[in-house]
Amino acid sequence: MKKTLNIECSCGHWNTITFNTVFFEPPLPEPKVRMMKRMYKPLEETRCPKCGRVIAKPEELFDIVKGKEAVRYRVHDIN
Repeated sequence: MKKTLNIECSCGHWNTITFNTVFFEPPLPEPKVRMMKRMYKPLEETRCPKCGRVIAKPEELFDIVKGKEAVRYRVHDIN
């Protein structure tokens, strides 16, 4: 499912990025417990038009924390 989110760059500019919603199963110490966490995968590499810094890459997953800036998680093998 596609979703459009606004992410703030370190320069202060707000950028609109299109994401796909994916579910990620983080490793847990208890083998019988399973947890699925909703994360967002960018559709394309996005750069800030103001400063040129790369904000989102397709090989990264984003976890949105309520009331805070988006926390970036780098995952090497998504498939």
